[in-house]
Amino acid sequence: MRIIVRKSKFILNVGQFLRKAGYAYVPERKSDQVSYSRRLGGGPYPRFHLYFTEDTETITFNLHLDQQKEASSYSRSRHKGEYDSPVVEEEVKRLKSLIVRIVKNNSA
Repeated sequence: MRIIVRKSKFILNVGQFLRKAGYAYVPERKSDQVSYSRRLGGGPYPRFHLYFTEDTETITFNLHLDQQKEASSYSRSRHKGEYDSPVVEEEVKRLKSLIVRIVKNNSA
């Protein structure tokens, strides 16, 4: 699921915001994308996994839920992330409410 935010209203840098939201940086070995995750239990999975991109006007967050570790590149199975489950929708609502608080504090 995607969340798009106007950059002009966002006072924190994205990394600061995501850390405040409970996410931790995930080093990506396979790509140049920056990603963060938030665990749902004591182990590494399940976890919310979030990528973001920035342009001159917007920040776009792309969120999904990883139930288990991605299969090795030698197997031909596809990524099994959940992009629109009720759990993901609830996390999007939570992130949006945090974003609204940041924007309101910036406007005050």
